[in-house]
Amino acid sequence: MKLSNFTDLQTWAVEQWGDAELGDSRRTDRAIVVGAALGANPAASLPNIMEGWNEVRAAYRLFAEAEVTHSELIKPHTTATKARAKNSSQKVVLFIQDTSELDYTKARNIEGLGHIGDGRGRGIMLHNCLAVVPVPGNPEILGLAGQIPWVRSHQPQNLEIENISQKLLRTESEGEIWSEMVESIGQAPAVNSMWVSVGDRGSDIFSYIRRTTALHWYCLLRVTQNRVITKPDATKEYLKAFSRSLKPMALKTIVLRGRNGEPKRDVDLQVAWSPLIIQPPATGNERKQQPINGWCIRAWSVEGDLEWILFTTVPLTDANSALIQLDWYACRWLIEEYHKCLKTGCVIEKRQLNSANAKRHITWVFCGRRRAIITATPN
Repeated sequence: MKLSNFTDLQTWAVEQWGDAELGDSRRTDRAIVVGAALGANPAASLPNIMEGWNEVRAAYRLFAEAEVTHSELIKPHTTATKARAKNSSQKVVLFIQDTSELDYTKARNIEGLGHIGDGRGRGIMLHNCLAVVPVPGNPEILGLAGQIPWVRSHQPQNLEIENISQKLLRTESEGEIWSEMVESIGQAPAVNSMWVSVGDRGSDIFSYIRRTTALHWYCLLRVTQNRVITKPDATKEYLKAFSRSLKPMALKTIVLRGRNGEPKRDVDLQVAWSPLIIQPPATGNERKQQPINGWCIRAWSVEGDLEWILFTTVPLTDANSALIQLDWYACRWLIEEYHKCLKTGCVIEKRQLNSANAKRHITWVFCGRRRAIITATPN
């Protein structure tokens, strides 16, 4: 990667926050100063990176200002990222979404947090979207296209004993974040490009697929719900059973990243695919919506230790197009690494601020830093 642009932190910080509308130009100037200081040493505390106590106090005052909002701080960066996506010379741009939990359970002085995990922890949910050009072997990251911090209900819940109806209600409500992200980015270009929203199992939500396609986007997601589908022969079936009934049609070798101390390894996958139509849910707000046309892709190892069942609205015309979409889905590791950087390299969960609102501000400061590390390309 080229890191030459990151040697000038002041220039980089101006690119990130110079156009932020914070109600006063002095606040914008202060955001640039604080951002450059954090970029120089993202793991350090504010008192250790600002030059003198007056600078520290000014930084904390900045985060406390009502007009210094997360949406305004992030806007210059996301605007630039969307412009790069629209002007990309490549036809396909992936918008990889995922949510990470920021855990502040031990910081009892922080106000405005929601429950995380099994309901006993406290923190902030951070939903991010990376714009990526899927260059084979070396994906190009354009930057953050969007970031939405949110909190769950302040009332703790015992998620271990909730019934199926309660779980569906909770997950459907929280699942709106996926379509809200796409809608915040806006309508995809009508010609000469393809914007694909890529998500894990959490994005398997009918309304998300419907709302995304309405904006001329495409979806590629990992299946979790065993939906009722219409098969090519016009009969009904369940999605997972149908996918698993398909015979192998191609082979693909992928590199499986190492986890939990295990080294990375090559995995040989069998691949099958088919067109289908997913039916709307039988209950809920989406039950009266129209069915959605798409394709399923199943990739599985002979040993049985790996299986992906994907749903896509990107047309599959041959084996090559199916295998390419497996490569696209495999790019999800990039956003996982991004979240790891926030928590380890930027120690975002150890920030000593007094409110969840201030935590949201600091989140974007670190996102700017991560973007420079990942892309190392000028804005």
